[in-house]
Amino acid sequence: MTIIKSLYLFVLNVVYYSKVAVQVFREIHRSRSWACPWLKRYDKQGIEGLNDKPKVGRRPEISVEVEHRIKTNLRG
Repeated sequence: MTIIKSLYLFVLNVVYYSKVAVQVFREIHRSRSWACPWLKRYDKQGIEGLNDKPKVGRRPEISVEVEHRIKTNLRG
């Protein structure tokens, strides 16, 4: 199960079906440290809070073209 599916399944069960959070994250084989921040983000920001935030930090020193070639080669 992908992380996005797990995340939506977790929130759906806790918020809409009123299941206990501990029970749900155990059922989907996730940890408390994974589940609780997502639930808090959902409480504060709604469904938009479940989207990934942009990554911060220094940009890679390789060009966009080189990055594209690497990704293409890795995909097979």
